[in-house]
Amino acid sequence: MKFSDLIRIVIKNLKRMKLRTALTVIGVIVGTAAIVTLVGIGTGFQKSITGQFEEMGMVKTIVVFPESMGRAFAMSPTTEGKHEEEMVLDDKAIKKIKKIEGVEGVSPVLLLTNAKLQIGNYISQASLMSVNDDMMKQDWYDMESGEMLKEKDLRAINVGNKVDKTFYNVNTGKSVSEIELLGEKGKLIAEKYSEGGVTSVTKFPVKIVGILKELGPDDDLRIYIPFELAKRLEKMTGGALFAKKEGEYTQLMVFAESVEKVDMITEKLNEMGFTAMSAKQMLGVISTIFLILRAVLGVLGAIALFVAAIGIVNTLVMSIYERFREIGIMKAVGASNKDISKIFLYEAGSIGFIGGVLGVITGFILGKVLNAVASYFINIASSEGYSPFAGMNLFEVPLWLFFGTILFAVVIGIIAGVYPARRAARLDPIDALRHE
Repeated sequence: MKFSDLIRIVIKNLKRMKLRTALTVIGVIVGTAAIVTLVGIGTGFQKSITGQFEEMGMVKTIVVFPESMGRAFAMSPTTEGKHEEEMVLDDKAIKKIKKIEGVEGVSPVLLLTNAKLQIGNYISQASLMSVNDDMMKQDWYDMESGEMLKEKDLRAINVGNKVDKTFYNVNTGKSVSEIELLGEKGKLIAEKYSEGGVTSVTKFPVKIVGILKELGPDDDLRIYIPFELAKRLEKMTGGALFAKKEGEYTQLMVFAESVEKVDMITEKLNEMGFTAMSAKQMLGVISTIFLILRAVLGVLGAIALFVAAIGIVNTLVMSIYERFREIGIMKAVGASNKDISKIFLYEAGSIGFIGGVLGVITGFILGKVLNAVASYFINIASSEGYSPFAGMNLFEVPLWLFFGTILFAVVIGIIAGVYPARRAARLDPIDALRHE
């Protein structure tokens, strides 16, 4: 039997069972749409989050903690017990780290929570973070407006992109949605606490010379001050966040010359007795998590498609009973068992293809609608306060998902058609011709 004859018979039979075929196709549409929508959401999340890391250029950044802090947060148990004494992060450690091959720069980090920025009658609740020249040379430390501070200028500061949303009125205590910051003069208020309360208050006049581009949820809500000024404030407030004593740091940011040298430097730092983690490693962990998430979401969608496959089997088995005499006549005029099988397999594959194409289109439209709805509510939330998901595309359909889902639907359809095809091929032509 010629291929054109097979196609003509397939089309004729599909038209004959209009309602039953339509219902079966709808089942396939639901399954494929579920796959595209669910996997597309997982892909969109992954691409948005990993894209933020790559755009910020932080893949060359390595964060270093003391070994004890790494063990406390279960970040690096591999170095435990390898060093007789605790390795501390101080100026001596920084000098050693700078000698490691491939290290471009090191920035000690001081986080100050007992110091606040005041502008007029408004006080910010954002935390203060020290920066030095090595940090400001990085691609991700980029200004949206204004200019970078100079490390030696103790009267200039930079602020994160969302710091303008962190102020409240001193007199009323009410939050302020946003205020103009660039070029404004203010004061850094350093408070020292004891068991009896605040024992001293020191004020430093400063000027906001620049506002950074968006970096991320934490970094956008920070005030960046020169390292030397941070050290002075540390003395006056009684210490930085998590610091054991003056002169020691709880965190260093090490900057590699290239992405290729990040893993080597990280391994060397761990061997020295520190806990080192890179943004590149975190990106790998995030990618793995999203790979598992996409697989789980894909399986959930595939379950719906397998349910639709049962509908294909049912449709074609019912079709056999309706076409007993027709099958007998085809066999009588020379059609082989292989030809009969092909007819049913082509019908099953056609149902899978039609449902797959329509399902992918439906899933794409549904995903875009869900993305628009989610973006709408996220934008409402971000208008009232900062949201890390603002502006993110939460749905993405790569080409492999588009064509892969259609192919998967066709394959499932053909597999579902194997049993009806074999059953039809085994019919005895004499019995089929006698069937009423």
